[in-house]
Amino acid sequence: MACPVARSDSFKPRRSRRTSRDIRSNVVGTHAGVGRLSERPTNASAVGFSNPRKQRRASRGYVSSVLKVDDAAAPRKGGRVGARRFDREVHRKRRVKTAVAIVAALAVAIVVAVAVGVAVLLGSIDSRLALGDSNAASALQPASKEGSFYSLVLADFSVEGDVAPERVRSSSADDLHSLDVSDTAVDGLAASGSASSAPVTVGSADQAQSNDAFALVHVDTENRTAQVIAIPSNVVSAGDDGLLYTLSDLWDHLGDAGVVEAVSSLAEVPITHVLKIDSDGLRSLVDALDGISVEVGEEIDDPRAGSVYVPAGQQQVDGAGALTMVRATNLSGGAQQMAANRIEVLRSLSAKLLSLDSLGFYALIDRLPGCLRTDESTGEVNHLITSMASVGVGAISGAMLPGDDISRDGIVIYRVDEGAWGDYLASMSQGQAPVVSQESAPRVDPSSFTVFVKNGSGVSGAAASISDSLEDRGFNVEGIGNTDIEAYDETLVVYAADEFQTAAQSVAQQLGVGRVISDYADFYHLETDVLVIVGRDWKPAE
Repeated sequence: MACPVARSDSFKPRRSRRTSRDIRSNVVGTHAGVGRLSERPTNASAVGFSNPRKQRRASRGYVSSVLKVDDAAAPRKGGRVGARRFDREVHRKRRVKTAVAIVAALAVAIVVAVAVGVAVLLGSIDSRLALGDSNAASALQPASKEGSFYSLVLADFSVEGDVAPERVRSSSADDLHSLDVSDTAVDGLAASGSASSAPVTVGSADQAQSNDAFALVHVDTENRTAQVIAIPSNVVSAGDDGLLYTLSDLWDHLGDAGVVEAVSSLAEVPITHVLKIDSDGLRSLVDALDGISVEVGEEIDDPRAGSVYVPAGQQQVDGAGALTMVRATNLSGGAQQMAANRIEVLRSLSAKLLSLDSLGFYALIDRLPGCLRTDESTGEVNHLITSMASVGVGAISGAMLPGDDISRDGIVIYRVDEGAWGDYLASMSQGQAPVVSQESAPRVDPSSFTVFVKNGSGVSGAAASISDSLEDRGFNVEGIGNTDIEAYDETLVVYAADEFQTAAQSVAQQLGVGRVISDYADFYHLETDVLVIVGRDWKPAE
């Protein structure tokens, strides 16, 4: 009867199996550890020996010693390996394998963490750029040409304390017909052929210079160019209720989608994207970008627009300066100069944003949530930034929608020059800058308002000279005189009521000199619709 063999307390089946595996991986032979003899040749060629003779013997199955050989070193003669050294080597290999496994696991964890972080960041950027409760998506259309699309910029540059412009309502369109609005190249208006019996909502003169700003932007990623068209807020279009509205009123009445549909109909192009910005967003963006460089066509000194004075010429402006530029209305260049200021800020801001890489843009938006709102996803924004990377301001051209203001009895509507607008659209579709008309003076009936001229220049006969010049052009000049003091360095064109702002601008345009201002504080005590104060900057014609 065989006696049972006592098993050591330290014996573990798992440890036994691991020891067997280590021995098989480090012993010369056929490694027939599967319970039967193997017909395979030995692994002698993978083991180092002190001389070739011993290696040949090992290949035939005769092994008397084992040498440790590094992968990059030749076998050393007589370098037999003892049991202790052999054991250390086995443990070393095990530690190396463990370390490699840990490093690989850490690398995978880092990659996963980065991927999750990027996904969270992009999701956060998407939410910060999202339009929120805007209904614009219902009016957007896919681009008709690959590499080319149209976007609409909707801007609200009002600030706390602004007085909302008065809306003027007419029970019929008779007033519009007296203004020749039937000529207006607006599909919504032209489509209402029975406009003579339809109620109309239009804006006052102040509405024509409101803080609502609209711009149609054509982006051509293939040619790396963009064209910006400023759309006046008093362009007229039909609402879904059959009434006529200015774009500003339409924005209030039908939301973003109403303006998108109106401008798309006006331009006869599909609008693919919408971008929204307000006064706080503009100020924050410009400051975060360390200011923008702008070309100022006319000095800006408008207390109602802001406290910042911006001289003419190339200027570096901060957020407050940029906001003052887009809000200023007392400009001798009138609506044309106001549109030029807004286009210049938009061009410079766009070029500065496109100078950032994708991560820089995402970091900016993450830092300033809500400064910009758009329907575009982070992927689409990344594609745009990549396609238009580092384009200069020169690649972004701009112009105002060609046309003029028509004003009667407080009603101001922008009449589109259909022929010039067609030329603009044709050039834009080719990725080229729109052709800007040389005739920038607003076409206002000069006999529809009264003018008084005062001489404050110290030059004898200045008021009479200007009076004669204006009367020759059809203006209704009621009289001339002198100011109490001769201390006016610049010529001023002052209007009493907001409805005569466009009229004052037309006077300044005809004179070729003069800053248009409003006498809202009744400082000048006007007895006519417009007052001209001749300053020292006026020079008599030769």
